[in-house]
Amino acid sequence: MIGIPFILDGVASEVYDASIVSINNNSVYKQESGSGNEFVTDTNPRSAELLLLGASQFPVLSFEIDVICDDAVDIFKFVTIKDWLFGSNQYRNLQLCIDDFDNFHFECQIQADSDYIFMDGYRGVHCKVVCNSSFAWTSLKTKTYSSVSIHDTNVFDNLSADNNGIMPIVEFKITKGEDFKIVNKSLNNLSFEWSDLQNNEIITCDCKNAIITSSTGLTRVNNFNKTFLKFKKGRNQLEFWGNVDYIKFKYRNAVRLGGGMY
Repeated sequence: MIGIPFILDGVASEVYDASIVSINNNSVYKQESGSGNEFVTDTNPRSAELLLLGASQFPVLSFEIDVICDDAVDIFKFVTIKDWLFGSNQYRNLQLCIDDFDNFHFECQIQADSDYIFMDGYRGVHCKVVCNSSFAWTSLKTKTYSSVSIHDTNVFDNLSADNNGIMPIVEFKITKGEDFKIVNKSLNNLSFEWSDLQNNEIITCDCKNAIITSSTGLTRVNNFNKTFLKFKKGRNQLEFWGNVDYIKFKYRNAVRLGGGMY
């Protein structure tokens, strides 16, 4: 039985002689698309139109898969395979080993449904993949700007499908102790500002999770204006103020991939 190899949290399915042989139990021409939006609306008795109050990018993407072993296995190997698939309380990376999918993965949990058992032994499981969003994700990307002097302008193109934008991990190295800031002119002049840093200090700021670290080991919260950097979808016009050896933006893009074999 020929199936699709996959990688779950860095472990290849070939280790267990297993593969995915079907997704959603239907034709490859119809798969779960994901990427949906839910609108919050209200009505006005004097208007024929709904009032849009907001939107959320849910429900999350979910799809069913059959994971089947190449050959029948005994109960001991079967239990080991099920523990690998289902034995985690965290979201894990699932990558399908298909052409052109090298850069994409799902962040998901895999939920057990039913076992496939034949006369010659245990063969596999039917299960459900439930993602942490309505998207798949690219691998971590890094955009680097070198030798920024006093006042430089540049652009960052946000190609992510996430309408809420990207909040990157920002790393920069100060050339000499002074103030530094990044202004996103395309997002209402949002200003990511730092003051009184040391010579050759490296700051790493995880804007999404609000985690700040310094190469000096000092707590730098009081040196920061508490405005985390964000990129809107599309082109972002940036201004860099200060003297730094480099600036790095680390991020990943959401992708409207859906749950299918393609």
